[in-house]
Amino acid sequence: MSGPHLPVASFLQQSPGGKRIYFLGICGIAMAPLALCLQRQGWHIGGCDTQTDPPMSDRLREAAILIDPAPPADLENVNLWVAGRSFPADHPFLAQLIDSGSLVTSYPEVVAALILPATRRWAITGSKGKTTTTAMLAWIADNAGLAPDYLIGGVPGVFSTGLRLEGGALAILEGDEYASSPTDLTPKFTHYRPTDAILTNVFPDHIELYRDVADYRKIFAAMLSALPQTGVAVVAGDEAAGTADLLQHAACKVITVGFEPVNNERITDFSAHSCGGHFSFMGAFFNLPLLGRANALDAALATVAADHLGITSSFSAKALARFVPVQDRLQSAGTPGGVRFYVESNVHPDALLTALGALRESHPQGRLLCVIQPQYPGPGDGYVQKRLPEVLTLADHVLIAPIAGQKPEDYTPPFSTDRLVADLLERNVDATYQNTRKGIIHWIVERARPGDTLLLAVHPPSRPYLLHEVTAALQTRPAPNLVVP
Repeated sequence: MSGPHLPVASFLQQSPGGKRIYFLGICGIAMAPLALCLQRQGWHIGGCDTQTDPPMSDRLREAAILIDPAPPADLENVNLWVAGRSFPADHPFLAQLIDSGSLVTSYPEVVAALILPATRRWAITGSKGKTTTTAMLAWIADNAGLAPDYLIGGVPGVFSTGLRLEGGALAILEGDEYASSPTDLTPKFTHYRPTDAILTNVFPDHIELYRDVADYRKIFAAMLSALPQTGVAVVAGDEAAGTADLLQHAACKVITVGFEPVNNERITDFSAHSCGGHFSFMGAFFNLPLLGRANALDAALATVAADHLGITSSFSAKALARFVPVQDRLQSAGTPGGVRFYVESNVHPDALLTALGALRESHPQGRLLCVIQPQYPGPGDGYVQKRLPEVLTLADHVLIAPIAGQKPEDYTPPFSTDRLVADLLERNVDATYQNTRKGIIHWIVERARPGDTLLLAVHPPSRPYLLHEVTAALQTRPAPNLVVP
């Protein structure tokens, strides 16, 4: 697997005095914490972005880092350029940088250079559950006094930042399989050269980067095969995880984890409650303050990894009893008007399946409503179009909001919200499409009753405003509006 670009690693090992690093796409969920991390080390930081939504833009401004609307005209005052994946690959400025001979790198290359001192590098990989599992393992290790460096691809509830790179002996890194930069389409985790890994699951995703599902699965096979024989791979082993045929590629020790008897380490006696779930695992009792079996599995995967760091399962259970979920990962958003609200940022069908399933199991009383804004194109055979109706049958009422990021016709094949609504109606699910915030709020207020549960899976920038307006409307609505024909 590739490591950090030598000129980049050499540059970052220098004294930062007077040197400037500029981020192209600085407001990204991972880019902003890296910019702040480098600023704390003494580097002068600048950056540009056209998407300046909170919370990352707020954190940058609090640190007095200016956010330019466009790249600077003067290239001479910058020593290192970091191109984020969101920065357009065909942007003329990127070509100008490369032609000028400027030192241009990617986010994962910078991270790889900063974790060189680490003798144990855990990469947490998979299609879903990476962020939560990474945060859990980092939290356990930190509580055990190991002071790990960590990279969490979200806003953690248990740390003040999602990134800590202080040159420690242990690094716990979310291993994203998405492209490293506009000019480097290799998965981010290839740059980290992990000594050990967790694999949470593998299901179809990111087809805009990979030719097909088989091509996508190959990257995880390659990751496992690159682990040293002295390492360990902790892998979700239930049939639904989709990992069985990948295990043969690992030359190191493999430990499978899950609910089914086939696994090396098995979760037993799981019981859901309104605030989370409890279960037994590796001789310890866990009372996890997160909903659903998927979060229980994430906790179990982190516990096995922690065991290989010399941390007992009983210690992990105590640490995770105080765990706070990552922002927008099936996170409670209050109970306005007696309606339980949850938010979820991942709207991939298989992620929604676990979220809706968790809500059904934890809140069996009342109805389940879902507001979803599709965001992913899905594989070329129309996976998202086919899979969403099956998943959304777990809900009683569904509202489809306008697709985020692209026009429906830009998808291959084209994504049809009309077809999605029709498929749900055929399955006896009350479904509709609304393309305005006012219409969405009206739909929620008209349908939601006290005791119901609502999952809000919409694009993050619009979510705070929507939540604020819905909360106000539900708290002030008259009682007659509670009656739904």
